[in-house]
Amino acid sequence: HYSPAATLIFINGEKTIQRLFSRDTHTEFGYDVLVTYLVIYFILACWASGTQISCGLVVPMLLIGALYGRILGLATVDLFGVQEGAYWQWMDPGAFALLGGVSFFGGVTRLTMSLAVIMVEITNDIQFLLLIIVAILFSKWTGDFFTHSIYHSLLEFKCIPFLDAE
Repeated sequence: HYSPAATLIFINGEKTIQRLFSRDTHTEFGYDVLVTYLVIYFILACWASGTQISCGLVVPMLLIGALYGRILGLATVDLFGVQEGAYWQWMDPGAFALLGGVSFFGGVTRLTMSLAVIMVEITNDIQFLLLIIVAILFSKWTGDFFTHSIYHSLLEFKCIPFLDAE
């Protein structure tokens, strides 16, 4: 018996991200599993990042973004169906998970080109470079419109002196 929820929950974050980024796995995870895991993981990641524990931010940001990207990818596949051919290769929940992870990571940290290089190196898939750059730019612009980056917030929270851009 195969449990998609156990596949996400009982493996470490890196392997979970790898499973979410995997291509041609349209039916591996359902909406209920992804939404439940997203809500629980988001709450726990917010709680853990606000503590004095050195737990890291990279894997939780990529995982949260990959979860909502995979949900949007499943919705797209449900709306248009699984199509064959080179033109329809972009419509894969794994590709949407990649772009979701990039957009969440870029929106929170405001990294731009270095994040694009990191994600292309992680996935070893150069065909998504333009989409990755577009996702990073739009998430950065959206994040800049609403607030400053998490690292800037942590500097203010810990009362560490820094020089403003002016």
